This record gives sequence, structure tokens and C-alpha cells, in this order.
Amino acid sequence: MILDRARVEAALPGYELFGVLGSGGFGMVIEARHIRLDRRTAVKVLALPAVAPAEARLLARLRHPHIVEIFDYVEDDGLGLLVMELCDGGTLRSRAAGGLPIAEVVGYGLAIAAALDTAHLQRVIHRDIKPDNVLFTAEGTLKVTDFGVAKMAATTAGDGGPNTIVGTPAYMAPEQFTGARLSPATDLYALGVVLHELLTGRTPPVAWPAGFAPTPPGRARAPKPDRGMLPPAIGSVVRHALEPEPTARPGSALDLALALAHAAARDLGPGWLTACTSPLHIPDVVRSMAASAPPATRFPAAPAPIPSAPAPAPAPVRVPVPRTDTVHRAGGRLRRWVGRRTAGAGTPSRGIVHLSVDSPLGLATGGEGLLYVSQPLAHRVLRIDPAASPVAGPAASPATGPDGAPTVVAVVAGSGKAGLGGDGGPATAADLDSPAGLALAPDGSLLIADSFNDRIRRVRPDGTIITVATSVPLRRPRAVTVAADGTLLVADTDGHRVWRIDLDGSAHVVAGTGSAGFSGDGGPAERAAIGRPVALATDSHGRLLIAVPEHRRVRRVGLDGRVETIAGTGYGGRPAADGGIATSTDMGTPTGLALSPDGTFYVADPSGERVLAVRPDGVVAVIASRPGVVPVGDPRQVAVGADGTLYIAQPGRNRVTVVTPAQLPQL
Repeated sequence: MILDRARVEAALPGYELFGVLGSGGFGMVIEARHIRLDRRTAVKVLALPAVAPAEARLLARLRHPHIVEIFDYVEDDGLGLLVMELCDGGTLRSRAAGGLPIAEVVGYGLAIAAALDTAHLQRVIHRDIKPDNVLFTAEGTLKVTDFGVAKMAATTAGDGGPNTIVGTPAYMAPEQFTGARLSPATDLYALGVVLHELLTGRTPPVAWPAGFAPTPPGRARAPKPDRGMLPPAIGSVVRHALEPEPTARPGSALDLALALAHAAARDLGPGWLTACTSPLHIPDVVRSMAASAPPATRFPAAPAPIPSAPAPAPAPVRVPVPRTDTVHRAGGRLRRWVGRRTAGAGTPSRGIVHLSVDSPLGLATGGEGLLYVSQPLAHRVLRIDPAASPVAGPAASPATGPDGAPTVVAVVAGSGKAGLGGDGGPATAADLDSPAGLALAPDGSLLIADSFNDRIRRVRPDGTIITVATSVPLRRPRAVTVAADGTLLVADTDGHRVWRIDLDGSAHVVAGTGSAGFSGDGGPAERAAIGRPVALATDSHGRLLIAVPEHRRVRRVGLDGRVETIAGTGYGGRPAADGGIATSTDMGTPTGLALSPDGTFYVADPSGERVLAVRPDGVVAVIASRPGVVPVGDPRQVAVGADGTLYIAQPGRNRVTVVTPAQLPQL
């Protein structure tokens, strides 16, 4: 494309523009500097402005240290501009030109896998992983970029027909050539090609599908990496990623990372990770695997494409649920309740069930088992009533619960289209944009953190929707809760603050300075740095709990307005285990908070794939984990009903796990 520099300068008056950094079919990238902040950035000038808002919204969802960060999006007179962090440390291809140590290559592979795992859990498939799309900052941190060809998995792997063939042939999986359904395994194949190239100096032969090369009918030709040039254990992992059939590849990016870390420990020794010079932001479980060489672990099978991929479960008992067009259009796709067998039991446990819902996130509980669930990717909020009689109407559908009782799923807010509109009218006809946290007010109103619209919406008991406190300058709010006196508390996530909105609509900051970071324990909360709060809860004393995943802590604001850390230590704390003390335990990345009637609070930790409980005396217990009595994967949010029932939202597994008090481990 031809760069009209004058138009870009006019659209970005606060920036100083420099030279062109690169260009491609999806746009041109130029270097710029934010004048007031003195921050160097990269500005992507989109060749197809019509897709720019979608790409901006997509990138903003993918927050990970190994994914390029987006700062701003500007649209001006048909021009789409993405302002992103500047990665001026070169590409992976340029770094590999002179050869790389094996340990460095594996470290890069772990970083890319960590970035892909975050994207896949958000239902995004990159589709063009290659060395040119892996950049480095000046400090040497690896960043996966160019999500311009990425697609939401709901579209890429949906039921709407074949996909457009997009990608770089040498790195494309067999299913990409035919336009067939894609899944996270598609990106894992590309990562396998990248690892093979970095380790051997050449890409493996393309696994051409039938019809694209002279292969036996109905079969794909597998690449044949040179076994002699690949370390034995690491080579086995690479070859596994290069399987022609998607279902034969590793089950997830996390599984690939675990296997790669384990293989490197076997080939290079348990101290190999210290040889990596690039900063690595990888899950603790992967880092632990890299430090030892346990017996070989067998890969789990790859899941089906994201929209229909249930998490693995021991001996499930499936109760079919009628799937109607209404529920499908609602984005709810209530598929089934799955009762789990408890150890030694001969009948399914009625205390632990998994409710299948597409991409659930925010949770709120009402009386008589009512559950409200937000769906950021479907831009809707659902109400699930496992006890009610079937309700007729355009936004409700009957289903069957674990006991054979009727279950009703209804859309209570959101038209299913991303946007802003509908205030004063029916909530089901209003546009939302990535709704996140939910809360119920004493009058029965439903509060919604309408995250990408930068506001809080209220659905009144009569079904109409309004915006709350329009004057509050929110930035990507992720959570809202209601205090005992009826006032609202809002996590202004990208504004690095927590606001209190009074009944008269006035608002003031109760915690956070507006700057990212961590500081202020023991002092006034409004003078403390609280970087990106994402979950809130209030206890029976009126104290405010704040989950801060980027600093691996849960903080509490007392009645005197002072803030303290009540769980987590940042990095370096003791591993979470039953009986540990919360203030010396590594709480992982807490993204969800919920308080039980007895004062225990629950913490969702997606990085550790677990849910932790902290008793009032500060003692920690592991309530749910990936291999555990209560099985979870990607727990993001939690809620507790009035009867003590625990609800766990797992968007990456498309389910909400429901655990009755009788099935919760004894604390």
C-alpha cells in the first residue's frame, strides 16, 4: 500500500512519526512516538479499514507478556490505525540467521506456546505462526504479533462452511490447504514447523493433503523430519506437533509446552532453562517441568475445534439435552449436564455437575438456584434456571437438568451483536460489547460490566436496560459488585482503579491511583497503586476484596480506607497447598473472587488451573484442580449461592462447573 503520511499525522496529532518498519498484505507499520508520554510505539496502518475495529478488539482481548500489546485504535476518514508497543529487537528469523543454541530455541518455543494458549482460551486461532511474525522488544522479550489473519474460533471452526485459505504455505497445516475446519491444533502444527526450522535449519516437507500432491487417496503425507539432526526427546515432541491429523497432535498449547519442557530436561539436563537469555513468562507448571526429568508423559488426544470441545472427564454420565434453534441463536448452546462419578462410588454424583455453555465468564447467583452467565464473545447475558418450568417465548428454551427436572435458559441482555445502543428499551434488544462481570442488586436489577463499551449497564426487573453513572471515566471495566448499602463498586480495570457509585449517581475512587503497578500496603487505598483489578467482592463486614492477577495478589480495603494484601506474595511464594498461609502462598493469577456465607473466599487461578479457598483465619485449601476430585480447566470466575453452592466459569472449556456444599472438600 502507499503511505499517505499527511493523513496519518492528521489522524494522530499527539504522535511524532518516523520511518516505515515493515509492510505486508494486511497493512504497513511505521514507528511513532507519543509526544506527551515520550513512549515509542508502532502504528499499523490497515490496508482494509473495514476489518480494523475487529482486529483492535481482538488484540485488546489477548493480554499476555508474549503477545504484542495494543495501546489505542484510531479511525479517521476511512483510515484504520492500530497503535501498538514497539518491538525493535528484530524478528525470530533474523535472530536465527546465524544459528541458535538448542536451549534458546526451546525457550522460544515455550514462550510462543504460552502466547498461543492465551489466544486459544479466548477462542482465537492465529493461523500464520512463522518466524517473521515473532518479534522481540529492545529488552529481548519475545512477542507474537500479526493477528491480522487470525480468526475467532467460533467462525473458523463453526458450522458455517469452509474457511478462506490464509497463511504461509511452508507453515500451514494440512487442514488449511483444503479450507477445512481449523482448531488450536492448526497453530500447534505451525509451531512444530518453526521449531524444526530453528533446530535443523530447514522446514520439513509440507504435509500436502489429498488432491494437492501425489499421495494415496484420502491420506495426507506426513512430514519426515531428519531424526539425526533433532535431539531425541525434543525431536519426538516436534514430530508429534507435525502429525497430519489434527486429532493426533498435542491436545493444547499448554500440553505441547509441558512436553517440550520435559523433553528439554531429558536431552539437555534439568538446568537447561538457565541457558535461555530471553525473559520467559510461562506457567509455573511448565517451569517446574523444565527443571526436572520425570518419566515420559503420554500426550492427551487433541480436542475437537473449540466450540464443541468438552474438557476430559473420568467416566462421564451424559444426560442429553434438547438443542433448539432458539438456544443456538442465543449463543448459549446449552448442550448437556454431565454428572461425575466420585471415587469408589457406583452411581453418578449429583453434587458435581458441568453445565455446558459457550465461553462463559461473569457469574451471578439469585434465589432458588438462578444463575446469570455473561458471554463476552456472544455479547449476551444468559439466565439459567434449573428449577423452573419451561417458559415459552423467543428468548427461552427448555432443557433437562441432572435430576431430570426442567431447566430454562433465557437471554436477559444483549442482541448478540457487538455495539452500544438500546438504553431505555428491552435489554434483549440492546447491543453490548464483551460483557464481563455481573452482580445482582437488592431490588432484583442485574448489573453488567459492559467492558468494551467502558460502562456499567443495569437491567431493571421489568427488563429495560439503562447505563449507570455515564459521567464516570471507565476503561474496560471487568467487574461490578453491590455493597450492603446498595452502592456499586466497579473494577476500572484498564484505569487501574476501583470506583464507588452512590445511589444518587455520584462517584469517587476508593482504591488505586490510576497508574499501573503495586504499592501502598498499610496506607490509604486511594493512594495505592493497584494495577488492572479484575474481580471484586465485599465481605459481611463491608470490606472490599480486590483480585489483581498481574501482581498475583488479593488485596483488601478495610473500613478505615487502608489497603493490605491478604493473599499472595507476587512471584516466589510457597506453592498453593492445603494448610498453607495465604499471605505466603503463590496465588497464581487470581481472576475471580467469591465469598461464601461463612466468610471463606474462593479464588479462581487460571494459570494454575485451580480454585483455591481462603478461610477467615487465612489458611488455604485447594478446592478444584485439573486433576482432582472437582475437575476444572481454565477457571476464570467463581460465584457462591446463598446455600453455599460453588459455581466455576471455564471459558476455555465452554462450561460452568456446579459444586454443592456436600461435595466441597472440608476446609
